[in-house]
Amino acid sequence: MKRMMTVLLAAGLSASLVGVSATTAEAADPVKIRKFGSYSVTKGHKTTIKAKVDARGYVRVGTPVMDVWNRKGKRIVVKKPRARLGAGTYKVRTTVKYRTYTVRNNYAQRVVARKGSAVNATCTVTSVSPVVGTIVGPVDDALTEIPVLGDLLGVVTGLVGNVLQGVINVHDYTATCKVAGSNGFRVTGTIAGSGSVDRSVVSYPGSENRDVTDPGVVNYGPEQLKGRSFVADGLTLAADAKQTYVRSRTTTYSPLKKKTRTQTVKIRRR
Repeated sequence: MKRMMTVLLAAGLSASLVGVSATTAEAADPVKIRKFGSYSVTKGHKTTIKAKVDARGYVRVGTPVMDVWNRKGKRIVVKKPRARLGAGTYKVRTTVKYRTYTVRNNYAQRVVARKGSAVNATCTVTSVSPVVGTIVGPVDDALTEIPVLGDLLGVVTGLVGNVLQGVINVHDYTATCKVAGSNGFRVTGTIAGSGSVDRSVVSYPGSENRDVTDPGVVNYGPEQLKGRSFVADGLTLAADAKQTYVRSRTTTYSPLKKKTRTQTVKIRRR
């Protein structure tokens, strides 16, 4: 059977497309021929019956057709999608052809920010280490070399206004960051804070740092930062930030399949 490849939305057989996996669709019988309903006509008139199917999953369905035999066994309709019939009893065989298919995404990557550039990234803390060091406060810009950014703009080497006091714990952390729709990339740095105060600050590669205090949380120490997000202004990229995208989709069709169903259709006279 000739192998057919096309984009998901390419034209072909009249189709019913529903997004479930091809494996599931085939296992659940993707095409079902409907049962005919009840029909009635007045004397001397006819009604129209039409073959109908239900399709689900990755399947493209052709137009169903019918063969119809009257009570005497004579075939009066040959491979038609609909038929005009008067009162009586008929044998109707419905046939439909279809193909199941699978869709494969073809991925590519593009660079959204170059290595060494300063970007504004959104980062989520994924892990916080045990304490790697301590500093005794109160802390101001003359007593510490921990670079932090509280409500200030720019780089400072301290905490103006004694933001952190008491025993200040320093932790290492890792975070997953994204910039401009990029894939996630790993960033490491330090968190300075104390369980006895309401502030924590993070440092990261770059020219600025961020106060990540949540004013609604008391004792907002480094341990509370795991799973939380912050904005890293001016983060310096250690490698190109890349975005993975779907460059194209390839659709592979199965060999042509056929399903039939034979039913008795009664059309009564009113």
